[in-house]
Amino acid sequence: MESDIYDSMGSGIAGCQAVVACFSLGYLESPNCMLELGFAQDLRKPIIPVFFFEEGEDITTLRQKYSKAFLIIASKKYSDFKRWDALDSNWEAAFDIFVKEVECALNKVALSAVVVPKSPLEVWLVPESFDADLEAYTLEYVPGTCLWIVPALEAWTRTKERVMYLNGGAGTGKSLIVYSLTKNLPGNFVIGALFICRYNNVQKSDPIVLVSTIVSSLCLSLGGV
Repeated sequence: MESDIYDSMGSGIAGCQAVVACFSLGYLESPNCMLELGFAQDLRKPIIPVFFFEEGEDITTLRQKYSKAFLIIASKKYSDFKRWDALDSNWEAAFDIFVKEVECALNKVALSAVVVPKSPLEVWLVPESFDADLEAYTLEYVPGTCLWIVPALEAWTRTKERVMYLNGGAGTGKSLIVYSLTKNLPGNFVIGALFICRYNNVQKSDPIVLVSTIVSSLCLSLGGV
């Protein structure tokens, strides 16, 4: 299961439909928040900025000091709550803007989504999709690295062992090694099934989903249906 904070951050951004960026001084000073914001931009995720700056904080000065973050949201409409009380009319106005921006972002995602007809097998087994995970790894992977896994795989096929097991601690790069294998797999190999476990994702940590996904993938990739 995944336990590395950066894997969790990356998979969370990759798997979402839109990102709400809550701008405050603490947010701008957080290296992890800045990584997530930059990653969301790289993945072309809709970003909805919300301002929570304290009274007295000079936004003009903050724009100059944290120019990269503000550049990412430069053309986007933001909601400015300014610590308004929830009963204040200004808070209601800011919240209305926020809701409209979220609805607009989600509508754009829905319109851009390509609906691929599912086979009867997929309708029955409901396999999990890992397209977003693989897309995230595409940005992390450096071409030409982790190639040692290919000869290791070939050597394993010449043994009598039925399982090749890759072991390593959290955050040591196991997922990227497996991803590199999918990109550099020799032509005489076929990927039968792929399942990426996520400890912070109910579907991707469910044993039943794991089995149904593997069964569905094997049938489709090996021509069993």
